[in-house]
Amino acid sequence: MINSIKGGVTAAKGFKAACCAAGIKYKGRTDMAMIYSDAPCAVAGTFTRNVVKAAPVIWDKQIVENVKKAQAVVVNAEQVTDLIGNRLCTGDTEVGLDAALGNDIRRFHTGISYRHCLIWKNGDDHYDFSRPHDIIGRCIRDYLPSEENGGGEFYRLMKESYDVLNYTRAKNNLEKVVAMDAKYKSGEALYLLVDIYVNQKETEKAKTTYEKLVSLYPDTDVAKRASEKMQTIKTNENE
Repeated sequence: MINSIKGGVTAAKGFKAACCAAGIKYKGRTDMAMIYSDAPCAVAGTFTRNVVKAAPVIWDKQIVENVKKAQAVVVNAEQVTDLIGNRLCTGDTEVGLDAALGNDIRRFHTGISYRHCLIWKNGDDHYDFSRPHDIIGRCIRDYLPSEENGGGEFYRLMKESYDVLNYTRAKNNLEKVVAMDAKYKSGEALYLLVDIYVNQKETEKAKTTYEKLVSLYPDTDVAKRASEKMQTIKTNENE
């Protein structure tokens, strides 16, 4: 039998709690709290069984498994940002996928965790794909869409989106590196950024980064390679 105790999380002796409006997502809402214990306490947690886990889930799971004891817990509300693709932010995913793969026929809208939405104008309504929870412990290859089961277009989208996410992740990391040291690896970081911007059709960023590269490393092999990449933009502009 469970007995309800009045007093909330501070009902037990030795616990304190405080909250505030951090304003991370919404303004004027009480959205952050900390629960503190005077002495280290044993910790436990329940986590999703999904094979694909967001980075915060992986982080918290590691703490529970390895630390065993804690003195404080930070709790947030109404400000969850899912991270996927090796800590890639949901917002970046939406921008990257829709910019690269979206068109007048289909648009991408990200949600929370793996719950995302693909709007396909005049698309077929007979597709029925396997839910992640239904195939835990099984070989995913047997459940992928294919030409044989009529899902060839979806399979191609999966492959293309994988490439986009890899580009986006690499772009985020390289932008941080270049912001700290534009001369990192003697211009190779700048060159890789030019390559990514060209491939993702971010023309203005490609031009700005190329100009910085040429100003720092004129008449070098890395500048020559970047120039060859920029020819793709010039060709597209002339068509």
